[in-house]
Amino acid sequence: MSIHRMLVPVLGHDSDRPTLEAAIQIARRVDARVETVFVRADPAKVLPTAGLGFSGVGVVASDIIYAVNKASDELAEKARAKVAAVAQECGIPMVAHGDLTSGLSISFHQDKGILLPVLQHETRLVDLMVVARTPEGATKELAHVLPSLLLASKRPILITPDDPVESIGDHVVIAWTSSDEAASALRQARGLLPYAKKVEVVIIAEDQASANAELVEPLTYLAAHGIHPEQRVIIEKAGNAGATLLDYCDESGADLLVMGAYGHSRAREFVFGGATREVLHRAGVPVLMAH
Repeated sequence: MSIHRMLVPVLGHDSDRPTLEAAIQIARRVDARVETVFVRADPAKVLPTAGLGFSGVGVVASDIIYAVNKASDELAEKARAKVAAVAQECGIPMVAHGDLTSGLSISFHQDKGILLPVLQHETRLVDLMVVARTPEGATKELAHVLPSLLLASKRPILITPDDPVESIGDHVVIAWTSSDEAASALRQARGLLPYAKKVEVVIIAEDQASANAELVEPLTYLAAHGIHPEQRVIIEKAGNAGATLLDYCDESGADLLVMGAYGHSRAREFVFGGATREVLHRAGVPVLMAH
């Protein structure tokens, strides 16, 4: 899948910078637009009594709404200023939201509401979303909605480490299993692979024969797109697949891990498999996930 439009939620905190810089690294490679969005809290969604007409309740609700809007205004301005500063430092033109030109640029806009549904709506017509792995302080709300976004969104998400990274996508490791999730991640990462200096397809298997059989499908697909990766088979009969993948990325010097996000919905709560949880919690390398 080609990448022309990316979405980065910004929060008005220091954690915005490494995420923006990571998004711009990708955007430079593929000549893409980076759309940044600040999601304002909507007091009306959490104050159902605000319009009931009781004077005491109304005064309290009005004070809360004022305070929430004031805090949102301050954070939104910090987020906009951060986007503008990073754009200037990186030499990226900043354009108005809704600008119809294509190519490398960055924009900022605000939306309002509950974070998860707003971001689900915002991702409908983007090719890639970029978020921080473990946002700090008030940004933890984004970390809580990330699992739901991964499983409910139809778009790939690039999860960046806490600290800035020198490169993203020069050395790509594709974690392969014969699953729909792995296939989706591979398809949606395809637009980045022609720019890589090295691409590896890594499979964890109980034996070489079964690994060879499972590798036929991704290797054939990639060859059809002119990509001929190296193959790596890790023989492991039992263990933590997520930890094994992260260890391999560290040892090989990979700067992007591509993998499926494995999970299911139970009682309306999203539950991840062990490998996905491990990577989300521990990854020191950028990870492109898709479900």
